[in-house]
Amino acid sequence: INAEYMGDSIHPSPSTVIERSQVGLRPMLLGTCRAGTGSLCVVTRRFFRNIPAGNQPQPHGVLGPFVPSPDVVIRKGLELASATAQDVIVDIGCGDARVLVEAVACCNVAEAIGLEIDGAVLEMARVMVAQRLPRHLSSRVRLLEADALSGSDAVSAELAKASIVFLYLTAPGAIELSPVLQRCLKPGTRVVSNNYCLPPDVWGPPLKCLPLLDLHLLLYHA
Repeated sequence: INAEYMGDSIHPSPSTVIERSQVGLRPMLLGTCRAGTGSLCVVTRRFFRNIPAGNQPQPHGVLGPFVPSPDVVIRKGLELASATAQDVIVDIGCGDARVLVEAVACCNVAEAIGLEIDGAVLEMARVMVAQRLPRHLSSRVRLLEADALSGSDAVSAELAKASIVFLYLTAPGAIELSPVLQRCLKPGTRVVSNNYCLPPDVWGPPLKCLPLLDLHLLLYHA
């Protein structure tokens, strides 16, 4: 497998999904993402060559800027998570809720929960859900204005329900969130991360790495 490790991002050569056993990840170069112990989190982080925001500090409680994930990234992330009708997905920093809409509409997940700290963005999410989903499906989506880093009882309760967690954060944001995920996620939750690795000393190497466009999706299990 040909893959370059540059700081806290991974740049694999175009290929099929890379299994953990095939990747000789160098732990000291693996950067940031987060998962739990049996759940699956999908973390997607696009690598912007001209936007340095991925490593810039964000305001308190903000894990990353609002940058919508491309549709193909969402679909492939849900495939990597093996999302089914039995799953509950939590999108931390859900933005305009497009991940949640796709999970309900295409994967028929039982429940889709979005946590978003920005109230204005959350209003966009409510509009997206109302416009894209019929009422019998939109009832499966719940949107909460919350600071995931707070580790509050409300946030902990939502994360404890998750079988899939979807993340699209900055590198520092993923590091900050990692302890919350470890404390709250149940064993077996799946974690998918885009372009930034979860702390390797905690999560180990990813189970799978899927090159996609100018980024990669990484799969972890809590």
